[in-house]
Formats: sequence, C-alpha cells, structure tokens
Amino acid sequence: MSKITIINKLLNFLVPPTLITKPKTKTLYAVVTGQYCGELLLFAEEVADDFCFISVPKLINRSIPKDKFQLGLTEKIVEPAKTIPKKLAHFLVAQYKYNKNNK
Repeated sequence: MSKITIINKLLNFLVPPTLITKPKTKTLYAVVTGQYCGELLLFAEEVADDFCFISVPKLINRSIPKDKFQLGLTEKIVEPAKTIPKKLAHFLVAQYKYNKNNK
C-alpha cells in the first residue's frame, strides 16, 4: 500500500466526508466487489437515510444506506459505469415501483 493511500484513508477516518453524493439518474453503477459483484444499479428514489436502486439484470430492488453508498464510491466498490437512454431509465424505474408495490 502506498504512502498516499494510507494518508488518504487516515484523513477520511479522521475527517469523514459530510457531503453525501446523490446518485445520478440514468447512470448505471457497477458493483465491482462484494456480495453483489457483477450487478448494475440504477438509482430509483431516495427514502429517509437510504438510496433505492433497481438491480440489472436481476430486476431486484436494492436499498443502500447513504453512508454505505458514499463509502462504496470512495473505496471503488461501486463505480459509475454507463449513462443509459431516458426511456430505458423510465422503464427500469417503473419496474422498481412495480416491485415495491407488489411485495
């Protein structure tokens, strides 16, 4: 591990970022490590302390706490992958709402 990486992690620990980055609409976020590795997440809505996504290709709703999403972005666990067309984004958000209403 390089000295810069260690210093950055130490600074993030001592002075945690207070600004939570809100996910962009129409942007697919790739999960590159962890339990959901290989899934793409599309932001659907913000609820209290969570960001809600629909997972592609499984079309499963995922709720991620805001601080965990921010940590995932800074630690490169989740990365912005691709911006999708507006119609496709609307279709996927409609699928998210359908899943939410028909649990």
